[in-house]
Amino acid sequence: MLRAMLHRHSILSGAVAVALAAAGCATSAANNEHGPSFGPEGGSDGAQGDTGSPDEGSPESGGGGEGGNEAGPGVDAGMDVVSEGTGMEGAAGETGSDAPVETGGDGGFVAPNCDGVIGPGEYGTIANEQTNTGTGQVWYMTWDATNLYVAIDQANVTEGSVLYVALSPGDAGSGGLTSGYAYDGTDITGLPFGASLVVYGKSTYNEARVVTGGAWGAPNTTAVKVCTGTSSATREEVIPWSLVGGLPGSFGWLGYVAAAGHAQGLIYGQMPADDPGGGPANAETYTKYYAVPNATPGKDTPFADEQ
Repeated sequence: MLRAMLHRHSILSGAVAVALAAAGCATSAANNEHGPSFGPEGGSDGAQGDTGSPDEGSPESGGGGEGGNEAGPGVDAGMDVVSEGTGMEGAAGETGSDAPVETGGDGGFVAPNCDGVIGPGEYGTIANEQTNTGTGQVWYMTWDATNLYVAIDQANVTEGSVLYVALSPGDAGSGGLTSGYAYDGTDITGLPFGASLVVYGKSTYNEARVVTGGAWGAPNTTAVKVCTGTSSATREEVIPWSLVGGLPGSFGWLGYVAAAGHAQGLIYGQMPADDPGGGPANAETYTKYYAVPNATPGKDTPFADEQ
């Protein structure tokens, strides 16, 4: 009888040992499966576009003289382009795309990422883009309480874009000028509104001028950001409303691209497309523009109201 009891105790001890060993293996396997815990990695900041300095033939060096490389309308694929901005600044959770940047205001408005890449929906809906079907350039525009965001696709980035903005255009432009400023041989001597701001931008130089004392003022070469990335055909511009004293209640605008190498000017990609293009373009009269009657962000769109 004693021998039977000892035998039973031995069996029970062995079972307990097996159970303890199995529990230890399960704990080890769980630790190996989950591994160490890491926090989320931070994203990298996108590079900002370099505003550059006046190059030979830029408006700064000659008040609207010839600038850039000879290319004419359209895009020369073999042309060397100065790249501005090589990084990507993405919103959290977005990878592999041109992720816009959440500004935290204007009802959740997401500002375009200035990097020379136009991502799907970056400028909003289809209502925020317009194509000049005659020359093939595509314009994009949106804004918030701080900046006006403009992009142009399929236009040579070494050739300057010219954008005129009028404040309260229904009131004759609120003290602006109806004659433009000469850039790269082009000159809109007759504007359809009183412009208060003109912005010139390309990959190597940009400037903004505002009306001061009844004339176009000195160039501001630091306020506007122009980004071209690695593209030879896409530019993005960030234009602060502070240049005109803050977000206006309403505004009007028009723009074009000035082809380089034309003494009397040559215009392409004009917007609205109903304004004249081609050349010579050193004494043009424009009669069309886009009006934004309510500039409150998210209310009116940039291409809906052609005047």
